[in-house]
Amino acid sequence: MRRSPWLVVTAAVVAVGTLAKLHAAATWGLLADEAYYWVWSHQLAWGYFDQPPAIAGWLAGARAIAGDGE
Repeated sequence: MRRSPWLVVTAAVVAVGTLAKLHAAATWGLLADEAYYWVWSHQLAWGYFDQPPAIAGWLAGARAIAGDGE
């Protein structure tokens, strides 16, 4: 069975993109929006200035499981 060249190219693009995103996540610090949401996760409320409460709730849960680091 012969593989389509498009399948190989697509797999290579996905692999390179995934590696680039992992590298960026490992080397960059928190961005402004991410830090804003992180602050919300310390003081849970039913809603925030421009977002529903789900973001803060998810981050509070993640902080409880994985700790309080970046």
